[in-house]
Amino acid sequence: MLVYLVRKSVAFVDGPADDNVPPHSSLEPLLRYVDPDSRQEISKFRFLRDARRCLLGRLLARYAALAQLDGSDLSWSSLRFGRRHRGKPYIVNLPNGISYDYSISHDADLVVLAAAAGTSDASKQIGADVMRIAVPWEGGSTDKLVETMRDQLDPRELRQIQSVASEDVRLALALAFWTLKEAYIKAIGQGLHFDLRRLRFDLIGAEDAQAAGSPRGLAGRAFVDRTEAVGWRFRLVKLAGHAGEEDYWLGLAWQGADGKGEVDLQTERQPDWLVEVSPKQLLAKAEIVD
Repeated sequence: MLVYLVRKSVAFVDGPADDNVPPHSSLEPLLRYVDPDSRQEISKFRFLRDARRCLLGRLLARYAALAQLDGSDLSWSSLRFGRRHRGKPYIVNLPNGISYDYSISHDADLVVLAAAAGTSDASKQIGADVMRIAVPWEGGSTDKLVETMRDQLDPRELRQIQSVASEDVRLALALAFWTLKEAYIKAIGQGLHFDLRRLRFDLIGAEDAQAAGSPRGLAGRAFVDRTEAVGWRFRLVKLAGHAGEEDYWLGLAWQGADGKGEVDLQTERQPDWLVEVSPKQLLAKAEIVD
């Protein structure tokens, strides 16, 4: 498994404020490197910031596929993408005998893609979710955010959040639960069709989630329908935000034969499985897509 990351603030250094609506000239140089369906979808976004993130995600999908499937006959322009019946993206024209699953997520400045490649007899599902550790609406509070999440939390998760005195730590813990849950439902391709209360996380050492600005001791286990999530592994890592911006949680869920629902806290700021891709690297493999 590898995770690829692109920062919107790096890809679009100059340009208008994020609240300007597309189309805009800052998108034009990159749109020719994605397929016509993607171009049409990107043009429908109301806000430029959303159009930019979607565009970077489509570019990253092609970049990651070529990096993971090196040695195949696939090229940037020959890749064909589709969506399964509940929306999970996949590559339509994979070579015989090869499996490849990927998941894209973005929030604020970050666009991430998690990918797993292998043989068709050892296929794995993978899901990723990234979220800025902040209340997502202006003037909101942690308690109001937790209240909106109440119907998607197991009662034990809710009690664990409410037992923490520090508002910053409550916020970090609530969003850790949410990010991990989102990663799982994206891995299984269920989206809104899955009741998130069926998925419960016991996170140990939650009181240290924000201590000294670095999460420590936060690990645990996942349960689906009250039983250990056998065959699954989870990872939680804190990613640094752009200068002066809040950090992010990155949650990952993937199938593993030896998995028992373990939640691993990654404490390295730049783990070896995380590849940050510059715009120059992204476009080095790019070809115009007709």
